[in-house]
Amino acid sequence: MQRLALVTIFALLLFPLLACSVVFSSQPPTSDTDVHDASVAPEPTDYATSLPTYTATISPPPPKTPAPRPSATPSPTATAEPPPPVPTPTEESWPRYVVVRGDTLSEIAARFGTSVDAIARANGLADPDRLSIGQELIIPDSALAAVPTHPTIAEPSPLPASTDAVEQASTPAPEPTAVPTAQPASIRESTVTLNLADYQGALVPLQPEQVGYPYDGLDHSRTGPPAARQFRALVLENAFLEVTIVPDLGGRIYQITDKVHGLPLLYNNPATIASTWGMRGWWLAVGGIEWALPTEEHGLAEYLPWQATVEQAGSTASVVLSFEERLTGVTCRVRVSLDEHAYVKIEPTLANDTGAEQRLQFWINAAYSPGGRQVPADTRVLLPARQVRVHDTSDPGLPGPGQVMPWPYYGPRDMSLLSQWQGYLGAFAHPGAVAGWMGAQSPGLGGLIRVFPPESVPGAKFFGLGDIPYSRYSLEPSAYLELWGGWSPTFWDYRALGSGESVTWEEYWYPLPEMGPVAAATRDLALSVGDTVVELAATAPAQLEVEAYDSAGVALGRWRAEIQPGLTWRSPSLTARPGAVQVRDPAAAEVILAWRG
Repeated sequence: MQRLALVTIFALLLFPLLACSVVFSSQPPTSDTDVHDASVAPEPTDYATSLPTYTATISPPPPKTPAPRPSATPSPTATAEPPPPVPTPTEESWPRYVVVRGDTLSEIAARFGTSVDAIARANGLADPDRLSIGQELIIPDSALAAVPTHPTIAEPSPLPASTDAVEQASTPAPEPTAVPTAQPASIRESTVTLNLADYQGALVPLQPEQVGYPYDGLDHSRTGPPAARQFRALVLENAFLEVTIVPDLGGRIYQITDKVHGLPLLYNNPATIASTWGMRGWWLAVGGIEWALPTEEHGLAEYLPWQATVEQAGSTASVVLSFEERLTGVTCRVRVSLDEHAYVKIEPTLANDTGAEQRLQFWINAAYSPGGRQVPADTRVLLPARQVRVHDTSDPGLPGPGQVMPWPYYGPRDMSLLSQWQGYLGAFAHPGAVAGWMGAQSPGLGGLIRVFPPESVPGAKFFGLGDIPYSRYSLEPSAYLELWGGWSPTFWDYRALGSGESVTWEEYWYPLPEMGPVAAATRDLALSVGDTVVELAATAPAQLEVEAYDSAGVALGRWRAEIQPGLTWRSPSLTARPGAVQVRDPAAAEVILAWRG
């Protein structure tokens, strides 16, 4: 999210001093934490991604092989292979914790469910009472089972065979009045009316010495009040989703509507004014999903028209958006597609056709707001990580910008819940995304999931407004939660794209029905594991087999699940909390999702 006025002033003072600054060069500023190779993956942890995985490609890209999808005609099997031996955890697999101001070793030990002596021995601490801010501590393996965080995901592997008979269980909730059947996607042209500030007459060309050049600044004193303005829209639609794109306002996805429940998922500002946020000193919080490049924050090009072409190929309809970025000369193309699934496929491509290497950032920023206007206080941020790096916050009880803190628990507070915040908060998964999914959930309203290849696009960030008044960006009460996905790990990192190189990847965004907190997600399935229940949501009709085991590996149940998009499949009540869940496609005899707590 945008930094506030003090950060903007600091940026104005700092940029002229940089050797390769946005002001004096055709390349953005460098960083001590630059990522130079688009194929470099973040350091491994035990948050392994569930099947399937997706990888980015450097031009020329290799052919893509579609991941297997659940079959609609299963032939159930009642047996499975035994699990492989569980490796003994080593120091390399133990989590790390970075000390922040006010920490004591006893508090850290209590937070991770281990002892002071165990941490002291693992780190060779002569005096456990002396810690340094920024010091990295190894948390011994004995703590892993007690870490108060979202359940970890293990590499998909077979679970012990169950001798139980396959039980039938399919309890959808909430159930729509009518469940649609899959159908090919279509595309049509339409219009949308936005209540938008009159800003175009107040645009001021920026000078080479100003941050944001060669784009436009804004004379805020000359902007007019919001008024109804009509924009051309391109609408993709299938049985489950309606996706509205506005090419002439940054090529943004303006809205994704869950047709099964009649619920818009993205924020639409009811009366947009020009905020003072962003690298140019102004930004329009219109809402939807915007493409931010070539700098951090909201980038520089989200207010300009993007070219748009439409494509219809079989059951797939697509809008291809393109923009030649002024600062670097890099061409950005974003393909937005619908097929018969209940997900939106987003394929960004960055192509450097200039004669020199270019350094830039690219971020996808989704303004989540179920219903389109507000974010419930009990909304949960879904970010499977043990630590986050704070971007900015007004919460006096949290570390400041640039510092690392544990996630989701900080002391007694579960920071994944917006209700636990005491101000605004923005943070990145640290040291980068590892599980390949993120999102948000609002009880009673469902949620939104993003699935992506973390080894290629490691940026995963959230920002919530907290105590920021709506008057900073709108004339009417409204709010949103930003979900960011980035080609670089943080706003402090730039990546290099060589002359003649291009990079592309695939992401999948989809609505969640009402269900418990998500523990694992792929483009096909989302899994929730409760104390006495297992829940699944799918992006296509599927007949699957689900197995649950307790922490000792004893079978709790095995069921045949018939799943429809928009509905929540629930297992019967269990006698213990599952310690492992496996979902299998019986027709293909494949495990398509596996989770271990």
